[in-house]
Amino acid sequence: MAQQVHVFQSKVCYSIPGRFELDLELNSNQRITALIGPSGAGKTTVLKLIAGWLESNSTVALNGSRLDLNRSGKVQPLRDRGVGMVFQDDLLFPHLDVLANAQFAIKYARHERPMEPSVFDSLCHNFGVVHLLDRKILNLSGGERQRVGLVRALAASPKLLLCDEPVSAVDRAGRTELLANLKSWTEREQIVVIMVTHDHDEIRRMAGHVWHLDAGRLIAEGSPDSVL
Repeated sequence: MAQQVHVFQSKVCYSIPGRFELDLELNSNQRITALIGPSGAGKTTVLKLIAGWLESNSTVALNGSRLDLNRSGKVQPLRDRGVGMVFQDDLLFPHLDVLANAQFAIKYARHERPMEPSVFDSLCHNFGVVHLLDRKILNLSGGERQRVGLVRALAASPKLLLCDEPVSAVDRAGRTELLANLKSWTEREQIVVIMVTHDHDEIRRMAGHVWHLDAGRLIAEGSPDSVL
């Protein structure tokens, strides 16, 4: 597949009472961008604003097309934005098994071309969840839950994937393999990724651009070598 240019643009506006005001312009022309900063800097809030999970006047555009507005200029429902999210606390459905959790994303996402069964099988294999498909979520370890969370988000075939420390509960060896699979899968599917992580090695392996946030302010951005 030919390389594509990815241009992400977002104007993030939000007030966190007693802490700070978020008023940021975030731009990147790299397919994977890392969002870093100390605890409490506003990183998770920024992801939620980009996804539309918090009500605000924030704007989000990918390759010149607004994700937060439809063609009529009205606010786009969350399920129609083509945005996937993976949090540390995976937000999986505990009453469903792994397969039902993953397939829910395919049914929920309004996509012109839902993921083909053969592609879904490949996704489950690449992210190491095939042997977990009939297991209940409550019977999974933290690392297994994070694997399932990634599969569920990717099964919806998003245009934009937002990850908040998506492999923090996975052991070091598994984390390296999982991130490599995430990078190759999203490259193949041309999915733009914004990920929060504190691991500089992960950033250098994964990201082409970095935003450094502190107390709600963008204090640095650029290539990993220039920011870290």
